[in-house]
Amino acid sequence: MTIADAPTRRAPRRRRAWWRWWVGALVVLLGLLVAADRIAVAIADTEAAKTFQKSEGLDHRPSVRIRGFPFLTQLAGRDFRQVDLTATDLLLGRNGKTVRVAKLTLHLHHVRVSSHFNSARADTVQAEAFVSYADLSSAAGIPIAYAGPSADGRGRIKATKTVTVAGQQITGQISAEVRISADDVLSFVNPQVSVAGATVPQAVADQLATAFGAPIPLVRLPFGLRLQSVTAGPTGITISLQGANLSYSSG
Repeated sequence: MTIADAPTRRAPRRRRAWWRWWVGALVVLLGLLVAADRIAVAIADTEAAKTFQKSEGLDHRPSVRIRGFPFLTQLAGRDFRQVDLTATDLLLGRNGKTVRVAKLTLHLHHVRVSSHFNSARADTVQAEAFVSYADLSSAAGIPIAYAGPSADGRGRIKATKTVTVAGQQITGQISAEVRISADDVLSFVNPQVSVAGATVPQAVADQLATAFGAPIPLVRLPFGLRLQSVTAGPTGITISLQGANLSYSSG
């Protein structure tokens, strides 16, 4: 090997070291950008939760998560593809007839915010509200449980009631389907009465069929939502809701 050959053989090593340095720097830079993006979205989630709480007059601050990556490009355009929101412990109803909603989950699509970020508009909203049987029992004034599936797949609920007829107490089990009416009322329909497998007079069956009480008005729904349908499951009832072109403002 001659002296002239030595620099030629060391050059590839220097080039490899140079490229490793650039790759390492690029990885660090990308990591910093991702970290900045995630920090920014965390701050935005908190501010959005404050806006929604004030806009809807909620007792508890909801949980908000802005979806999509990167967040900063959405922020620059003030247009977010999807915002998920979870609110808890909501009370719906009127005139003393109320029911507690344990959890309300919303998926807001194409949310556009104002230049000052104190108002927003969502193109569409899909939501689900969950009411436990304990809370439904409190609203109806009688212990309610799951009665199993129904022919249409929406499920049935059941309760046990005792009535007095001609001085004799009769205890029967009543099952019913839960439905949402056009005026946003939760109703109990298509009752079926069973008294130890025996046939009872219609008057007795009618008394037992009233076990679930009056329908429950689900008014004062937050976020401008409209009721769509309800399904009974093993732990409670799930209500589907939706909305379109809804506006929110913190004032």
